[in-house]
Amino acid sequence: MSKRLPRFKDITDLVSDVFYLPMTSVHIVKALALTQRALSVTDIMKNVKRSERSIRASLVKLVKKGILKRKVQVTDNKRLSYVYFLGPLDRLVKVTRREILNQLERLERIEGNYTDRPYKVKDATKD
Repeated sequence: MSKRLPRFKDITDLVSDVFYLPMTSVHIVKALALTQRALSVTDIMKNVKRSERSIRASLVKLVKKGILKRKVQVTDNKRLSYVYFLGPLDRLVKVTRREILNQLERLERIEGNYTDRPYKVKDATKD
């Protein structure tokens, strides 16, 4: 029985769920996973079919969360621009694991706030 290796798309789906990404961000991550190369904002706009403003806002958040990386490139007009790409698969897994652990820690803190105070259950027979 052979073990099926997870596909990059499976992992990007999980990343989208763990980080609660908005749809534009999900489309960007999937477009980068499918093309498997660095894309400019213009290329992402063609693939995702969203406004430039929405894409740029999503790219900033995705880079900040560590899901995407960006690299400076020089265009044909000798201007600087960025291209965006997904890092190696193990890095994406590491970032996702860290986010899951952060969410678990927040959940445990919330749980700790309520376990100190026992709930009073109202007795329905006394009404």
